[in-house]
Amino acid sequence: MKKTVYLFLIITAFLLMNISFVKASGAAFLHDDINARSFGMGSAFTAISDDSGSVHINPAGLSYLPFSAMSANYTKNIIDSFNSSLFYSLPVKGLGVLGVGLCLYDAGSIEINNYDGTSETVNAMQNWVFNLAYSISMIDELSAGFNVKGVSSTLAGRYTASAYAGDFGLLFRSLDSSLSLGFAVQNVGTKLTYIDVGDDLPLTVRTGMGWKFRESDSDSWLVSGDVVYSDNTIKYNFGLECEFIRIISIRAGYKLKYVPEVATFGVGVNLKPMKLDFGYAVMGNLDNLYTISLSYTFGETSDYDIGEGFLGKGMQERALYHFRHIPKSSKRFASAKKRIAQIEYAARKEAALNQMRKKRIYLKNKIRIAVMELESQNVKISTSAIVGEFLRNELFKDGNFVVLERENVDKVLKEQKLQASGCTTNECIVEIGKILNVEQMLVGSVGMIGDEYCLNIRIVDVESGQVLITKTEVCPSDEDFMFLSKMIVMKLEPSDIEEEGETQAIKKEKIRVAVMDLDSKDVSRATTGVVSDFLRNSLFSTGKYIVLERTNMDKILKEQQFQTSGCTNAECAVELGKLLNVQEIIIGSVGKIGRKYYLNIRSVNVESGEIVKTASEQCEEESDLTRTCTSIVEKLVKEKK
Repeated sequence: MKKTVYLFLIITAFLLMNISFVKASGAAFLHDDINARSFGMGSAFTAISDDSGSVHINPAGLSYLPFSAMSANYTKNIIDSFNSSLFYSLPVKGLGVLGVGLCLYDAGSIEINNYDGTSETVNAMQNWVFNLAYSISMIDELSAGFNVKGVSSTLAGRYTASAYAGDFGLLFRSLDSSLSLGFAVQNVGTKLTYIDVGDDLPLTVRTGMGWKFRESDSDSWLVSGDVVYSDNTIKYNFGLECEFIRIISIRAGYKLKYVPEVATFGVGVNLKPMKLDFGYAVMGNLDNLYTISLSYTFGETSDYDIGEGFLGKGMQERALYHFRHIPKSSKRFASAKKRIAQIEYAARKEAALNQMRKKRIYLKNKIRIAVMELESQNVKISTSAIVGEFLRNELFKDGNFVVLERENVDKVLKEQKLQASGCTTNECIVEIGKILNVEQMLVGSVGMIGDEYCLNIRIVDVESGQVLITKTEVCPSDEDFMFLSKMIVMKLEPSDIEEEGETQAIKKEKIRVAVMDLDSKDVSRATTGVVSDFLRNSLFSTGKYIVLERTNMDKILKEQQFQTSGCTNAECAVELGKLLNVQEIIIGSVGKIGRKYYLNIRSVNVESGEIVKTASEQCEEESDLTRTCTSIVEKLVKEKK
C-alpha cells in the first residue's frame, strides 16, 4: 500500500509542476456541483468519487464501480436557474469502465427590450455539456481516468458558442476503502466564443483526501477535504458523512474562501439497489440552493457480488478483500471460499508462468523415464489416465527427459507377461524400470478432496530404488490439470532429478518414518486416503525424513499377515514400526465436528514406545485439509530441531 501511495504522490507532483498557472475565466457553470451527495458534503468529493456521477468530478473514480450504474440529478440554483444531468457507467471486462453523461445548465428567463419599443422574454443562457469518460485501474489501489466533453452554449436565445475540453484524474483507494487520495485537472480546452469575444474555460486543479475512520456492520463515518485552485484563488472544501444502519446517511460540509462562504447539509436513503440523496446549501444573502439525486446500481450489493464484479474487471486483490469478509453464516460462504482458492491458484499460476520464462537449465545427458499409470483417489480412472498423458507431454517438452511412450511400455510389459496395474511398491516399480531399460520411473496419484483436486507425483531411481523427489500441487478445478502437470515438471530442478547418491552421514541424520493411513471420524475413507498421501509427500519434501512408501508398507504387512485396521494406539504402532524397520511411526485421524474439520497427528518412537511429537490443526472446509497438512508438518519439523 505504501508503494502505491508514493506512486500516486509522485504522479500528482509531476502534473502539478507542469501546470504553470490557472487563468481567470468564464463559463462559471462548469464549477457547479450537480451531485446531491457531494453537494451535501461541501463538494469535498475528489477522493470519494464512487458513483456514475464521478465523470463530473474525478473520472478515475469509475474504476471502483463493480457494476453498471446510472444517476439522475436536479439542482435548484438562485432565482429561477437550475441544473439537471444524467450519467451512466458501464464496466467493460478486461478494458476498464466507460462513462457517459449529459448536463443541462439553465440560467432561467429574462425580459429583453428591443430598439423598436417591443419586449420579449427569452432564456438568459442555456448550456449543454456532453461527457464521454474512461477509467482504468493501473493496480488494485490506483486508477486513472479522463473525460472528454463538448460544450454548447446559447446566450439570450440568439448567440451561440461551443468549446471542447478534457478532464484527467487519479485516485488511490486502499483495499478496505478506508483511505482515499484524489487528484483531478478539469476543463483543459478551447475558448467559449460568442461572436468575437472568447472566454477561457475555468481550468481547475483539485486534490482531496477521504478517510473512513469508523466502519461496522451497522454504521460508518467518513470525513473528506479538498483543496481547489481555480480563478487564481485557492479554496477549501470540507465534508462529513455518517451512515446509520446502512440505510440512512446524514451529511454536512463547508466551503471556505468562496464568495460567499457556504455551509451545506444533506441526507440520503439507501434502498439497495436504489439510492435517493438530497443536498441543501445556505448561501447567506442569496437564495439557498438544493439538489436531488436518484441513482441505481445494476447489481447486488452483497460482498460476494461486489467481489464478483471486481473479479470480472481484473481487480483480484480488491475482489479477495470482499470474498474474505463474507461471514461463515452466509449462504455464499462456500462459494466465496472457492473463489478465494481460484484467485490464489491464479496467482500461483502467474508466478509459475514467470518462472517458465526464465532460461531453463539443461542436463548434459537426458534421463530416460517412464510414467506409470497414476492411482485414482476419488476421481475417475479416465481422469488419471489423461493426467498421465499430460505429464508425459510436459516431460518431453522440458528437454531433460527421453520419455518412453505408454504404448511401448504396454508392449514390453505384455511381452514379459507383467501387469503395470497394481504395481505400486518400489520393488515392483524398480523391476519394471529395469525391464523397460529406463533410469527413472514416475508414479503418483490424482485425487479430490472437498472441491479441490490434488496431483501427487514421486520419481524413483531405478538403480538405487530411492525416491528422488516428491511434488504435490493443488488446483480448484479439474480443468487445470494440464497446467498443474506443466507446473510440476517446471519445478523439477536438475539437482532434484540427477541422482548423485547420499552420503551415509546424511542418511543417518534423516529419520526413517512410516505414515499409517489416518483414521476416519465422520469423513470418507477417500478423503483420509488423500490426506495421508499428502502428509507423506510433505514429510519427504522437508528433507528431514526417509518416508516408507505406503505400497511398500502394505506389502511387508501382508507378508507378515498383520492387519492395520484398528491400529491407532501407541502399543500397536510400536509393533507395526518394528515390522517395518522404521524409527518413528505416525498415526492419527481426520475428523469432523459440526462444520469444522480436525487433523490430529502423533509420532511414536518405535524403540521407546513413547509419543515424541503431537500436532493438531483445524480448518473450515474439507478442501483446506491439504494446507492443514503443511502446517502439521512444519510443527513436526520444528519439534525435531
